[in-house]
Amino acid sequence: MSNRLLENWNSVDAVIQQFLDNIPEYIYSSRPFKDRFTTFAWEFTCIFTTREMYIDGFTTGKLDGNSKQSDEKYIESLTKLELKKKLEETSSKIREIITDRTKGINFFGETWQTGEVISYLLQHEQLHFGKLIPSPTNPFTSGGVFDILVL
Repeated sequence: MSNRLLENWNSVDAVIQQFLDNIPEYIYSSRPFKDRFTTFAWEFTCIFTTREMYIDGFTTGKLDGNSKQSDEKYIESLTKLELKKKLEETSSKIREIITDRTKGINFFGETWQTGEVISYLLQHEQLHFGKLIPSPTNPFTSGGVFDILVL
């Protein structure tokens, strides 16, 4: 598999980890962007459970709406450190898929190549970037109270 795909995965994963690392514990389970999403914890839960579905799909050879994932409420209740470890584990498994898998996968009823499917996972994770970037009008992120952008 292409080194560029692996480099892209590593880059996106690093940003996800940086976002998580820089969210203060005291707002991790809060809704600072009430109109944009639920909680920071939920955003990372969505990233994690989607990764799980992709890993399950590559393991079974079929990725669809029935692919396995953890209970979202349970994952959302984890501490930042616990979820960080889970994200690291799934990232490692995705790296293995990118580097080791050469055959296609049944992706919602059609045979797709690994890179094509991983590109959708990358898009999903990057979608969350826009939800995690601070807003100048948000009291949690403006005025230096919460400087999440450390890139």
